[in-house]
Amino acid sequence: MKPWKRLGSRHLVRDQWISLRADRVELPNGHVLDPYYVIEDKPWGHVLALDERERVLLVGQYRYAGGAACWELPGGTIDAGEDPLAGTRRELLEETGAVAEDWRRVAEFFPNPARQNNRFHGFVARRARVVQPPALDEGEVIESRFFSLAEIAEMIADGRYAQGNHIALLFLGLRMLGLRLP
Repeated sequence: MKPWKRLGSRHLVRDQWISLRADRVELPNGHVLDPYYVIEDKPWGHVLALDERERVLLVGQYRYAGGAACWELPGGTIDAGEDPLAGTRRELLEETGAVAEDWRRVAEFFPNPARQNNRFHGFVARRARVVQPPALDEGEVIESRFFSLAEIAEMIADGRYAQGNHIALLFLGLRMLGLRLP
């Protein structure tokens, strides 16, 4: 598995929301792809936050590109220079008004290394509790609440909890804690 060679690159879009690059690349077999599109994105941090009753705190919001209302784990983009754990704690508080204790790193992985250059940082936290109202950004319309593991299993089955990265973090985090879905 040899790396591809970048022969050229130009940005097609670069603003606060997205950066899209068109590269000219040479594969190890000599074949040239032009253009090969890359989405440059900030790293993401998300948390599997459980309360004292082992319920999971989820956020619900409409996802325009997918055309669906989704339940997900709290989190979001990590700011430039920000530590992933600090950014994920910040996102939990902003989106849900919650804090949590006993934070542990679960995993770091690529959401989609074929087209995106960013990483997904996943954490698990225990004893989550709401301490203040959420502080949502202008472009966020989010609700949050705690769900039992049985409810989440049903939500995965019927598509209400359907984001692949969040499903992966859920299963990896539950495994780390010695828990599983019923």
